Amino acid sequence: MAPRTAPSVIVIVEDPFIRRFVRTVLGHSGEDVQEKNAEDAFKLAKEGPGTVKLLITNKPEVFKTFDKSVPILYLAAMPDMELASRFSNIRVLQKPFSSQDLLAAVNEVTNLA
Repeated sequence: MAPRTAPSVIVIVEDPFIRRFVRTVLGHSGEDVQEKNAEDAFKLAKEGPGTVKLLITNKPEVFKTFDKSVPILYLAAMPDMELASRFSNIRVLQKPFSSQDLLAAVNEVTNLA
Protein backbone atom coordinates (compact mmCIF):
# COMPACT_ATOMS: atom_id res chain seq x y z
CA MET A 1 0.00 0.00 0.00
CA ALA A 2 1.36 3.41 -0.97
CA PRO A 3 2.00 5.96 1.79
CA ARG A 4 -0.38 8.85 2.13
CA THR A 5 0.84 11.90 0.24
CA ALA A 6 -1.76 14.44 1.30
CA PRO A 7 -3.43 15.03 4.67
CA SER A 8 -6.97 13.77 4.70
CA VAL A 9 -8.53 14.26 8.12
CA ILE A 10 -9.90 17.41 9.71
CA VAL A 11 -9.78 17.19 13.50
CA ILE A 12 -12.03 19.29 15.72
CA VAL A 13 -11.23 19.94 19.38
CA GLU A 14 -14.05 22.09 20.72
CA ASP A 15 -17.12 21.96 22.93
CA PRO A 16 -19.74 19.37 21.88
CA PHE A 17 -22.21 21.81 20.28
CA ILE A 18 -19.53 23.41 18.08
CA ARG A 19 -18.03 20.00 17.23
CA ARG A 20 -21.38 18.70 15.99
CA PHE A 21 -22.06 21.83 13.94
CA VAL A 22 -18.61 21.80 12.34
CA ARG A 23 -18.73 18.07 11.67
CA THR A 24 -22.15 18.37 10.03
CA VAL A 25 -21.20 21.32 7.81
CA LEU A 26 -17.84 19.93 6.73
CA GLY A 27 -19.20 16.39 6.42
CA HIS A 28 -21.83 17.62 3.96
CA SER A 29 -19.04 19.19 1.91
CA GLY A 30 -17.29 15.82 1.68
CA GLU A 31 -14.61 16.28 4.35
CA ASP A 32 -13.54 13.53 6.73
CA VAL A 33 -13.99 15.13 10.16
CA GLN A 34 -13.06 13.53 13.46
CA GLU A 35 -14.04 14.85 16.89
CA LYS A 36 -11.23 14.45 19.42
CA ASN A 37 -10.21 15.67 22.84
CA ALA A 38 -6.96 17.67 22.95
CA GLU A 39 -4.82 14.71 24.04
CA ASP A 40 -6.06 12.40 21.26
CA ALA A 41 -5.78 15.15 18.64
CA PHE A 42 -2.20 15.83 19.75
CA LYS A 43 -1.34 12.12 19.41
CA LEU A 44 -2.90 11.95 15.94
CA ALA A 45 -1.07 15.05 14.70
CA LYS A 46 2.16 13.65 16.12
CA GLU A 47 1.87 10.65 13.76
CA GLY A 48 3.39 12.88 11.11
CA PRO A 49 2.67 14.53 7.78
CA GLY A 50 -0.36 13.19 5.99
CA THR A 51 -2.34 12.50 9.12
CA VAL A 52 -4.16 15.76 9.85
CA LYS A 53 -5.26 18.14 7.10
CA LEU A 54 -6.57 20.81 9.49
CA LEU A 55 -7.00 21.24 13.21
CA ILE A 56 -10.02 23.25 14.36
CA THR A 57 -9.88 24.37 17.98
CA ASN A 58 -10.61 27.09 20.50
CA LYS A 59 -7.24 26.41 22.20
CA PRO A 60 -4.52 26.71 19.56
CA GLU A 61 -1.78 27.12 22.19
CA VAL A 62 -2.09 23.39 22.95
CA PHE A 63 -0.98 22.64 19.38
CA LYS A 64 1.86 25.15 18.95
CA THR A 65 4.26 22.23 18.40
CA PHE A 66 2.55 21.55 15.05
CA ASP A 67 2.59 25.15 13.82
CA LYS A 68 4.65 24.40 10.72
CA SER A 69 3.05 21.07 9.84
CA VAL A 70 -0.69 21.40 10.57
CA PRO A 71 -2.87 24.40 9.69
CA ILE A 72 -5.11 25.62 12.50
CA LEU A 73 -8.54 27.20 12.40
CA TYR A 74 -8.92 29.06 15.70
CA LEU A 75 -12.56 29.49 16.78
CA ALA A 76 -13.37 31.96 19.56
CA ALA A 77 -16.01 34.45 20.60
CA MET A 78 -13.24 36.80 21.71
CA PRO A 79 -10.11 35.63 19.88
CA ASP A 80 -6.73 36.42 21.40
CA MET A 81 -5.08 38.03 18.39
CA GLU A 82 -1.72 38.24 20.17
CA LEU A 83 -1.84 34.46 20.62
CA ALA A 84 -2.84 33.96 16.98
CA SER A 85 0.06 36.14 15.83
CA ARG A 86 2.50 33.54 17.23
CA PHE A 87 1.40 31.02 14.59
CA SER A 88 2.47 30.92 10.96
CA ASN A 89 -0.45 28.93 9.53
CA ILE A 90 -3.59 29.96 11.39
CA ARG A 91 -6.93 31.47 10.50
CA VAL A 92 -9.17 33.06 13.15
CA LEU A 93 -12.93 32.67 12.90
CA GLN A 94 -14.95 34.62 15.42
CA LYS A 95 -18.04 33.02 16.99
CA PRO A 96 -20.86 33.10 16.16
CA PHE A 97 -20.30 32.18 12.51
CA SER A 98 -22.41 30.74 9.71
CA SER A 99 -21.81 27.56 7.78
CA GLN A 100 -20.68 29.68 4.81
CA ASP A 101 -18.16 31.49 7.04
CA LEU A 102 -16.85 28.14 8.25
CA LEU A 103 -16.45 26.72 4.73
CA ALA A 104 -14.69 29.88 3.53
CA ALA A 105 -12.29 29.80 6.50
CA VAL A 106 -11.51 26.11 5.99
CA ASN A 107 -10.84 26.71 2.30
CA GLU A 108 -8.63 29.68 3.07
CA VAL A 109 -6.50 28.01 5.72
CA THR A 110 -6.05 24.79 3.75
CA ASN A 111 -5.60 26.61 0.42
CA LEU A 112 -8.50 24.77 -1.18
CA ALA A 113 -9.95 27.71 -3.07
